[in-house]
Amino acid sequence: MEQDYLIDTNSIINFANKKLPSSGSLFVSKVIDINPIISISSKIKIQGFAHPNNQMIELIEASTIIPLTDEMVDETIAIRKIHKIKLPDAIIAATAKTKNLTLITRNETDFDSVSGLTIINPWKI
Repeated sequence: MEQDYLIDTNSIINFANKKLPSSGSLFVSKVIDINPIISISSKIKIQGFAHPNNQMIELIEASTIIPLTDEMVDETIAIRKIHKIKLPDAIIAATAKTKNLTLITRNETDFDSVSGLTIINPWKI
């Protein structure tokens, strides 16, 4: 794996709950073993979850958390002006774009219109 990946919230939750197909789970597991990276937005969403399980919490603790920078804020604003996506998803997209990370997500429709963003869907591997 030469590319670095940003793991979206839904992929973290579904991986932790063992809801990914086996090939997708294997892929995400390899990403986690090598270099787990998540957005501050995903950390907030998961830890704000009513009952995050131990695997979700351990994954967050083992991950590099990308904080917001001025560049990401500007990119988030630009994305929101063009696309009608939720603010947390715009932050995740901006994080992936500004850090040149491939986004691992099931929500292709939320992100596929964002230019310059590379997506991989672990449900389609």
